[in-house]
Amino acid sequence: MSRCLPIYEYREEQIRSAELIHDAIRRRQGCLIEAGTGVGKTLAYLAPIAFAIAEGLVVVLSTYTINLQTQLIEKDIPILAEAIPEAPLRPFLLKGRSNYLCKLDLDHAAADLIHASDPQFSEILAWAQRTQTGDMAELPRTYPHWHDIAAKEETCRGKDCRYFNSCHYYAARRAALAANLIVVNHALLMTDAAQSAGILPHYDVLVIDEAHHLEDAATAALTLSIDSAEVPAFCDRLERSAVRPDVRLRSRGLRDLHHDLFERFDDGNYDFTLSDRLDHEGMDGLRLSGAVLQTELAAVANDLTDALPDEDDTARERREGLSQTAGLLADAFSGLLAEPSDGDVLWCSVASRPARKSNAAANDLQGLTLHRTPLAIARCVADLLWSRTPAVVMTSATLATSEGFSYLRQRLGFDGAAIEAVIGSPFDYPTQALLYIPNQISEPSRNPLPAYYDAIAEEMIRLIALTSGRAFLLFTSRKALSELYTRLRSRIPNPLFRQGDRPPQKLLQVYRESGNGVLLGNQTFWEGVDIQGDALSAVVIDRIPFAVPDSPITRARSEELTRAGGDPFRQLSNKSLGAWRVERVMVHSVLVAIVLVTALLWLNSLWGGQVLGRYSKVASQTYGFYIGMIFSGVVGVGFYPLLGTRVWCRFGCPMAAVLGLIQKYFSRFRITTNGGQCISCGNCSTYCEMGIDVRWYAQREQNVVRASCVGCGICAAVCPRGVLRLENGPTGGRT
Repeated sequence: MSRCLPIYEYREEQIRSAELIHDAIRRRQGCLIEAGTGVGKTLAYLAPIAFAIAEGLVVVLSTYTINLQTQLIEKDIPILAEAIPEAPLRPFLLKGRSNYLCKLDLDHAAADLIHASDPQFSEILAWAQRTQTGDMAELPRTYPHWHDIAAKEETCRGKDCRYFNSCHYYAARRAALAANLIVVNHALLMTDAAQSAGILPHYDVLVIDEAHHLEDAATAALTLSIDSAEVPAFCDRLERSAVRPDVRLRSRGLRDLHHDLFERFDDGNYDFTLSDRLDHEGMDGLRLSGAVLQTELAAVANDLTDALPDEDDTARERREGLSQTAGLLADAFSGLLAEPSDGDVLWCSVASRPARKSNAAANDLQGLTLHRTPLAIARCVADLLWSRTPAVVMTSATLATSEGFSYLRQRLGFDGAAIEAVIGSPFDYPTQALLYIPNQISEPSRNPLPAYYDAIAEEMIRLIALTSGRAFLLFTSRKALSELYTRLRSRIPNPLFRQGDRPPQKLLQVYRESGNGVLLGNQTFWEGVDIQGDALSAVVIDRIPFAVPDSPITRARSEELTRAGGDPFRQLSNKSLGAWRVERVMVHSVLVAIVLVTALLWLNSLWGGQVLGRYSKVASQTYGFYIGMIFSGVVGVGFYPLLGTRVWCRFGCPMAAVLGLIQKYFSRFRITTNGGQCISCGNCSTYCEMGIDVRWYAQREQNVVRASCVGCGICAAVCPRGVLRLENGPTGGRT
């Protein structure tokens, strides 16, 4: 590797990762690797991939970010091909349909006066004549109306299209069939699996980098969504098309029905579940509106099947495309607003209000999207993805909890045999990095005031001056990025680059070439970016990008667990034993404190108040107040939303601590396990009244002898395989 890559550095962590992945692929089993920043996990999994391909296997490599996909194709895989020439690598980067130009839609746009009068569209036409791939990443700058000319499922005519043999999207799919290393993103991987679309060829090995994003990608792929701009966009196309006049006139009715459905959600500023906004009667009204709109769309789709006299091929193709779009929209509304099942949540996402109102007609209600999302995706992912091949490698810099991969396995339904390893970073952070947190800036609110952005801008200007540019400014929202770009562009001498002005790879290229530039980005640039040397010396983030705990999906999953008798805080967060040690320390500390204070008060009472003197009465009253009011009231009730059920029992009750110690050291009742039969369904952890992750013990064939276990046996009762048993046995040998 050093022969092909002069800057290569030997790292023991990288070698160990590569050996484990190679061993897993050779055995045709899973591999879960957390590799810290700097390990070089990309080459660590590429080398085993090369040896697998040398044996004739086909590999799919999935990543989350476009930046990493491009780096793999343009840099890392060519280096690997040179280092391991005996591996006949035939790599191909396959992207989602919307990344490719649709020649038919381009023809339709060229015939449209709105597009034809746009100077930037002339550049698109010239590029369309030159391009061999039709990939939007080739464009020198972002085209704002790309959606109008991009390949789309709702307008694709497949083999009936006159451009089918030269279609960029289908050409990419054919090239993927001839490849033995197909690079995709998580969204395409899960879309192919969820829709059985046959986009990807048969493969023998699946490698998933940035695997901590896979659950979100799977949830998105299994979610049915309808944007409030889709029907108005269809109506615009219908009104500009050469179809029967009576059919064109029906667009007004469609707009009115669309407005009637979406207007009930137009006063919100944040994402919300529909049940929060609508009562039972309101939901019935929503479904009725959806049914009427669906019926009208289906009628329009049917009317568009009738040909006009003297209709040419172009008009026929456009009419049939409109009919197909109307039919797909009708089906989408039917599926979205059907009677909900217990495992789904209906919710609405809301875009930035100023952005919505500035460029949209008031009655179009743009910026709202209705979603129907399944809450439990583990079984779906297992059936759709893990069943295809046992050789699955998942890796990321943040993948495991402090005690292993049980949480990942539970969330993704991965219960196969796997090699597991957590490999730390080789970087010496204390001497190689500096963490700076300004304390003079107020905490941001959901709608920050201009003064907040002014303060952020001043701090960023100082940091940029200290590092002479060479900085990434990363944001968690487009609004914050826009606000800071406006404030910085006239106040710093460095070249300023903003995400969205150019395709991501073009933006990184000009940033590298600038030498002292400043790049403002959001989600695309948070990870998967490789800037070597001094070109990047500072990374500034406006806030930590944690998932919002009150988002509709997170809250719905928490409520579902609560209804099932589970503990949202425990089931949807870290399951490590380290988390339980906090509870053990707290509840035992409370026990020790109460014993000591009670003994002191007893001694004081027996000796006539001589121990505490004049403080005797105050001490007794204060002690009673804190025990009776603060512990039971504040801990038991006040912290319930944050720490889940049985907060008092787990964190503050001295009797619970005593019973736990008796259970651990003296009780004959205990939960025993037979881990070889465990299918990792998670029922035991879900129904445990004390919130214990019982499955962690079952997977490791360890008996549950935790102080917090009260020996109720409910986990054994809900176990479908008889792995768990409540037994009455001797106390010897316990730990």
